[in-house]
Amino acid sequence: FVDYASAYRSYVWVRKAIRLTAQNIAPLPVRVVDADNQPLVEHPVSQLLARGNDTMPAANLWDNYVVAMLLSGESPLEIVDDRRGMPLWLWPRRPDLVYVRPSLEPERANYPTVASYIVMPDASTPQGKPIDVPVTNMIFDKFDNPLNVWRGISPASAVRESIMIDIYAQTWAKRFFQKGARP
Repeated sequence: FVDYASAYRSYVWVRKAIRLTAQNIAPLPVRVVDADNQPLVEHPVSQLLARGNDTMPAANLWDNYVVAMLLSGESPLEIVDDRRGMPLWLWPRRPDLVYVRPSLEPERANYPTVASYIVMPDASTPQGKPIDVPVTNMIFDKFDNPLNVWRGISPASAVRESIMIDIYAQTWAKRFFQKGARP
Protein backbone atom coordinates (compact mmCIF):
# COMPACT_ATOMS: atom_id res chain seq x y z
CA PHE A 1 0.00 0.00 0.00
CA VAL A 2 2.78 2.43 0.91
CA ASP A 3 4.52 1.91 -2.47
CA TYR A 4 1.32 2.58 -4.37
CA ALA A 5 0.44 5.54 -2.15
CA SER A 6 3.91 6.93 -2.94
CA ALA A 7 3.21 6.55 -6.66
CA TYR A 8 -0.15 8.27 -6.10
CA ARG A 9 1.65 11.14 -4.39
CA SER A 10 4.52 11.37 -6.89
CA TYR A 11 2.98 10.83 -10.33
CA VAL A 12 0.46 13.37 -11.53
CA TRP A 13 -1.14 11.00 -14.04
CA VAL A 14 -1.66 8.27 -11.40
CA ARG A 15 -3.18 10.78 -8.97
CA LYS A 16 -5.35 12.30 -11.72
CA ALA A 17 -6.76 8.92 -12.79
CA ILE A 18 -7.55 7.86 -9.22
CA ARG A 19 -8.90 11.30 -8.19
CA LEU A 20 -11.26 11.44 -11.19
CA THR A 21 -12.58 7.98 -10.40
CA ALA A 22 -13.02 8.81 -6.71
CA GLN A 23 -14.67 12.18 -7.44
CA ASN A 24 -17.21 10.47 -9.70
CA ILE A 25 -18.01 7.60 -7.34
CA ALA A 26 -17.83 9.20 -3.86
CA PRO A 27 -20.90 11.49 -4.18
CA LEU A 28 -23.18 8.61 -5.23
CA PRO A 29 -25.58 7.47 -2.53
CA VAL A 30 -24.69 4.14 -0.94
CA ARG A 31 -27.81 2.52 0.46
CA VAL A 32 -29.82 -0.62 1.01
CA VAL A 33 -32.47 -1.41 -1.60
CA ASP A 34 -35.41 -3.82 -1.61
CA ALA A 35 -36.16 -6.58 -4.12
CA ASP A 36 -37.61 -3.97 -6.53
CA ASN A 37 -34.41 -1.90 -6.32
CA GLN A 38 -36.16 0.80 -4.31
CA PRO A 39 -34.03 2.52 -1.64
CA LEU A 40 -34.81 1.78 2.00
CA VAL A 41 -33.85 5.16 3.45
CA GLU A 42 -34.96 4.29 7.00
CA HIS A 43 -33.01 1.02 7.08
CA PRO A 44 -30.33 1.17 9.83
CA VAL A 45 -27.59 0.13 7.38
CA SER A 46 -28.63 2.83 4.90
CA GLN A 47 -28.44 5.40 7.70
CA LEU A 48 -25.01 4.10 8.77
CA LEU A 49 -23.71 4.26 5.17
CA ALA A 50 -24.99 7.84 4.80
CA ARG A 51 -23.65 9.05 8.14
CA GLY A 52 -19.86 8.80 7.84
CA ASN A 53 -18.34 9.55 11.23
CA ASP A 54 -17.76 12.45 13.62
CA THR A 55 -14.85 13.88 11.61
CA MET A 56 -15.65 12.77 8.07
CA PRO A 57 -18.87 13.25 6.08
CA ALA A 58 -20.07 10.30 4.01
CA ALA A 59 -18.73 11.72 0.71
CA ASN A 60 -15.20 11.94 2.18
CA LEU A 61 -15.52 8.44 3.59
CA TRP A 62 -16.46 7.04 0.19
CA ASP A 63 -13.69 9.07 -1.48
CA ASN A 64 -11.24 7.45 0.95
CA TYR A 65 -12.80 4.06 0.22
CA VAL A 66 -12.34 4.40 -3.57
CA VAL A 67 -8.74 5.63 -3.29
CA ALA A 68 -7.84 2.74 -0.94
CA MET A 69 -9.53 0.18 -3.23
CA LEU A 70 -7.67 1.45 -6.29
CA LEU A 71 -4.29 1.67 -4.55
CA SER A 72 -4.37 -1.50 -2.48
CA GLY A 73 -7.27 -3.59 -3.75
CA GLU A 74 -8.92 -3.48 -0.33
CA SER A 75 -10.64 -0.96 1.90
CA PRO A 76 -11.45 -1.86 5.49
CA LEU A 77 -14.19 0.11 7.23
CA GLU A 78 -14.55 -0.35 10.97
CA ILE A 79 -18.07 -0.13 12.36
CA VAL A 80 -17.91 1.83 15.61
CA ASP A 81 -20.80 1.12 17.97
CA ASP A 82 -22.49 3.57 20.32
CA ARG A 83 -22.83 2.92 24.05
CA ARG A 84 -25.88 0.72 23.47
CA GLY A 85 -23.93 -1.49 21.03
CA MET A 86 -25.69 -0.12 17.95
CA PRO A 87 -23.67 0.86 14.83
CA LEU A 88 -22.92 4.58 14.99
CA TRP A 89 -20.07 5.37 12.56
CA LEU A 90 -17.98 3.93 9.78
CA TRP A 91 -14.29 4.56 10.24
CA PRO A 92 -11.88 3.94 7.33
CA ARG A 93 -8.71 2.05 8.20
CA ARG A 94 -5.45 1.98 6.28
CA PRO A 95 -5.38 -1.39 4.50
CA ASP A 96 -1.76 -2.16 5.33
CA LEU A 97 -2.46 -1.62 9.04
CA VAL A 98 -5.31 -4.14 9.20
CA TYR A 99 -4.31 -7.74 9.74
CA VAL A 100 -6.64 -10.64 9.15
CA ARG A 101 -6.68 -13.22 11.95
CA PRO A 102 -7.84 -16.49 10.37
CA SER A 103 -10.03 -18.91 12.27
CA LEU A 104 -8.01 -21.83 13.63
CA GLU A 105 -11.00 -24.05 14.27
CA PRO A 106 -10.19 -27.53 12.88
CA GLU A 107 -13.51 -27.81 11.04
CA ARG A 108 -12.64 -24.58 9.13
CA ALA A 109 -9.19 -25.82 8.00
CA ASN A 110 -10.21 -26.21 4.35
CA TYR A 111 -12.78 -23.40 4.46
CA PRO A 112 -10.97 -20.16 5.31
CA THR A 113 -12.88 -17.96 7.70
CA VAL A 114 -11.86 -14.76 9.46
CA ALA A 115 -11.81 -14.94 13.28
CA SER A 116 -11.15 -11.21 13.78
CA TYR A 117 -9.18 -8.25 12.49
CA ILE A 118 -6.27 -6.54 14.19
CA VAL A 119 -6.01 -2.80 13.51
CA MET A 120 -2.48 -1.59 14.10
CA PRO A 121 -1.90 2.02 15.14
CA ASP A 122 -0.77 4.51 12.53
CA ALA A 123 2.69 5.99 13.10
CA SER A 124 1.02 9.41 13.35
CA THR A 125 -0.74 8.36 16.57
CA PRO A 126 2.07 7.80 19.08
CA GLN A 127 -0.27 6.64 21.88
CA GLY A 128 -2.09 4.15 19.66
CA LYS A 129 -2.34 0.47 20.50
CA PRO A 130 -3.43 -2.50 18.37
CA ILE A 131 -7.19 -3.04 18.42
CA ASP A 132 -8.81 -6.46 18.06
CA VAL A 133 -11.94 -5.89 15.96
CA PRO A 134 -14.59 -8.62 15.76
CA VAL A 135 -15.75 -9.73 12.32
CA THR A 136 -19.15 -8.16 12.96
CA ASN A 137 -17.53 -4.72 13.32
CA MET A 138 -15.44 -4.69 10.15
CA ILE A 139 -16.42 -4.35 6.52
CA PHE A 140 -13.34 -5.67 4.73
CA ASP A 141 -14.08 -5.11 1.07
CA LYS A 142 -11.46 -6.37 -1.38
CA PHE A 143 -10.92 -7.25 -5.01
CA ASP A 144 -10.59 -11.00 -5.46
CA ASN A 145 -6.98 -12.12 -5.31
CA PRO A 146 -6.27 -15.54 -6.83
CA LEU A 147 -3.02 -15.77 -4.86
CA ASN A 148 -4.28 -14.86 -1.39
CA VAL A 149 -7.70 -15.61 0.07
CA TRP A 150 -7.21 -13.04 2.86
CA ARG A 151 -6.03 -9.97 0.93
CA GLY A 152 -7.19 -8.05 -2.15
CA ILE A 153 -5.24 -7.49 -5.34
CA SER A 154 -4.34 -3.94 -6.26
CA PRO A 155 -5.40 -2.40 -9.58
CA ALA A 156 -2.39 -0.09 -9.14
CA SER A 157 -0.13 -3.13 -9.51
CA ALA A 158 -1.29 -3.32 -13.13
CA VAL A 159 0.04 0.18 -13.82
CA ARG A 160 3.38 -0.62 -12.19
CA GLU A 161 4.96 -1.18 -15.63
CA SER A 162 3.73 2.22 -16.81
CA ILE A 163 5.21 3.81 -13.70
CA MET A 164 8.55 2.08 -14.36
CA ILE A 165 8.53 3.25 -18.00
CA ASP A 166 7.81 6.79 -16.78
CA ILE A 167 10.73 6.60 -14.32
CA TYR A 168 13.09 5.31 -17.02
CA ALA A 169 11.94 8.02 -19.46
CA GLN A 170 12.54 10.76 -16.87
CA THR A 171 15.98 9.35 -16.05
CA TRP A 172 16.92 9.08 -19.73
CA ALA A 173 15.79 12.66 -20.45
CA LYS A 174 17.68 14.00 -17.44
CA ARG A 175 20.91 12.22 -18.40
CA PHE A 176 20.48 13.09 -22.07
CA PHE A 177 20.67 16.81 -21.31
CA GLN A 178 23.25 16.44 -18.53
CA LYS A 179 25.68 14.96 -21.04
CA GLY A 180 25.58 18.06 -23.21
CA ALA A 181 22.75 17.38 -25.61
CA ARG A 182 20.84 20.40 -26.90
CA PRO A 183 17.19 20.58 -27.78
